[in-house]
Amino acid sequence: MLAFRGGEAGAQPEVLDLLDDLHRLRTYRRLPVSPLSPDDGALLLAATLDTPGTGEWPGALTRLCVDLGGQPRYLLAMAEEIAIRRRAEGGHWVPLRLADLRIPSSIRDLVRRRLRQLEPAHRAVLSAAAVIGDGFDHRAVSTVAHLDDVVVGVALDLAARVGIVREVGPDRGTFASTLLGRAVREAGARRGMAANKKRGGTRCAEQARLQTVMLGDERGFEGTV
Repeated sequence: MLAFRGGEAGAQPEVLDLLDDLHRLRTYRRLPVSPLSPDDGALLLAATLDTPGTGEWPGALTRLCVDLGGQPRYLLAMAEEIAIRRRAEGGHWVPLRLADLRIPSSIRDLVRRRLRQLEPAHRAVLSAAAVIGDGFDHRAVSTVAHLDDVVVGVALDLAARVGIVREVGPDRGTFASTLLGRAVREAGARRGMAANKKRGGTRCAEQARLQTVMLGDERGFEGTV
């Protein structure tokens, strides 16, 4: 079985060549796969984690599935992360809110690979969109990123092709899941910090504050870093 995302396959000629060869040989059938529904995703998480079927657990698992976009790959990776943390806590149950969980390295690597398919200016657009929130409009992104509307539009179109964002209305978009928005925000913040370190460690207070916000933590920040 070969699993691939249509937009990503289009960005990789070798994958398209393989699919063309298989199609000519009539040796494969293409089956579109949709994300799991919140209820089905919750069942997958419950079975993987062996959670109780009563109390607050079903609702918590359903909310987590929604935050992960119903993607089985993300669900299984997060279940493994929860299991690891649970063992570290001596077998006690841990919070099941995405905000309280670390993003697994496999998902971070996946997001980084997708971001590498984009130009630096386009990655800057996504970082700006992630600071705004899961949902954003093009004009606000243009203002935050200090880039013109054309660059923003192209960047978001390309990001949609690789499954990072999707359009929800005229000049409005949203990240494909809360998980992806957070992963992009963290990746952008780390890139900014690495670039600042390369420049010798000097940056203005506003730049430092923005990078801190992108990592989701403004506690105790004041002055110049």
